[in-house]
Amino acid sequence: MRHFYLCRIHSGQKTTELETKDGYIVTNEKQETNLAGVYAAGDICVKQVRQAATAVADGAVAAIHAAAYIKAQR
Repeated sequence: MRHFYLCRIHSGQKTTELETKDGYIVTNEKQETNLAGVYAAGDICVKQVRQAATAVADGAVAAIHAAAYIKAQR
């Protein structure tokens, strides 16, 4: 099965590419992408295991760090 994911972020006139590998979004341990303030979680990310439990954990990590990012922007 081939996966296709959104790989562009449109901001006004600027289009920025998300870093991907083999059709999956690359994230760090905080679920941050290469774009500031953009997080990804679950099966859309580069990872070794694709199970519901790991996707839920990714989501929790992304939510915690996204909230901290938003709070720091205020």
